[in-house]
This record gives sequence, C-alpha cells and structure tokens, in this order.
Amino acid sequence: YGIPLAHIGYEGRAYKAQSYHLNAGSRVGPLDYFFFGSQNSESGFRDHSDARTYNIGGNAGLSMGKAGKLLLDIAAHHNNAASPGQIMPDIPTNQYDNDIEKFSPTPSARRTVESNYVRTSYLLPLPNDSLAAFRFFGSERDAGLTNPDDVIDLERFEQSKGAEMEFQLPMGWMLGGTFMEDRVDSRDEATAAAT
Repeated sequence: YGIPLAHIGYEGRAYKAQSYHLNAGSRVGPLDYFFFGSQNSESGFRDHSDARTYNIGGNAGLSMGKAGKLLLDIAAHHNNAASPGQIMPDIPTNQYDNDIEKFSPTPSARRTVESNYVRTSYLLPLPNDSLAAFRFFGSERDAGLTNPDDVIDLERFEQSKGAEMEFQLPMGWMLGGTFMEDRVDSRDEATAAAT
C-alpha cells in the first residue's frame, strides 16, 4: 500500500528486433494510479522494412467516499514503418534465393500512425446499490504515407469526441445514452501532383 509495484521487461529476437516494457502502479490514500509504456523496433527481413513503435498511457483515480470517484484515462500510440513495396516482377515459385526477395522498389516510402486518446469519468453511488456514471472522451488518429521518390504524400486525420451517461439500477436494469461527433480530413498530394 503506497509502494509502487513495477514490472520491467526486455526481449530480443532476430532481425534486431527489440522490445522494452514498463508497467507501474500504486495506491496512496484516496489516489490510485497505473502507468504503462512499451517500445518495439526491428530491422525487418527485406531491405527498407524497419519499424519502430511505442505505446504509452495510464490511468488515475481519486476516491471521494460518498461523493463518488473521479477517473482519468490517457493513451498514445506511435508507429513509423518503412514500406518496401511489392516485388515486381513476382518471384517464380520455388525459386527463392534469400536475396532477390529482399529487394525494395520503394526505398524511401514510409508509413506513420499517431493516435491519442483521453477519457474523464465521474462515478456517483446512488441509493439501493445503484450507480451513475458520466464520461467525456476524445481521440485523434493521424495516418500517413510518404514517398519522396514518387512525390507521394498521403494523410488521413480522424477525430472523435463525445460524452455518455449511464445509470446502473436495481434488478440489473441499465439506462443511458451516448453523444459522439466524428470528423475525417484527408490530403492526397499524389493526386494533386498528377493533375
């Protein structure tokens, strides 16, 4: 109680693949929290097929007795990976030589993804073992593909935000509702360059 509990890990595999992990959490008085993070990287089998990702996030809660509990959840994800492309022409069946199949026709192309998420919650205990929950949340996702050699620059940006209300009632009844607003923006420089 009050002393953080943590777990740290490392893993290594072929093609310079490495993974690092960290989880930690604890409770101090009315406050409880948990944190997590990971990072993964690899060189890949093919030329220009390296990748790196990380995830980070956590949650925290503040207990207020009969006044309920406040919660906060956050998370972020990042991915940056090379895109080696399709081998043209295709390699004939049963003629792999562990060399030609590594060729990358798109040595400059990369794909990226950035995601973020946050949610706040308020839990309020009600009489007769009932519970009211109010939540507000939002997320963003930015995915792109760039290839300077072919003048390609594609991007898709997604946003979502909303709120929800939920009542857990006696005898297993549940009532609630959700409001959500989504938006998508995209950019296609490859199309603009071709016109």
